[in-house]
Amino acid sequence: MIGIDSSTTATKSLIIDADGAIVAIGAAEYTFETPQPLWSEQHPDLWWDGT
Repeated sequence: MIGIDSSTTATKSLIIDADGAIVAIGAAEYTFETPQPLWSEQHPDLWWDGT
């Protein structure tokens, strides 16, 4: 099985075999922009590339 978690600062992934053992773990970190106070922006390509 593959689990993927995309968040504001990173995309994390996990591969688990049929017995529940972890086969691999990965993460790709990225930044976000704050063009104004209390705003956060990211380009969706960051999530795609991170995945």
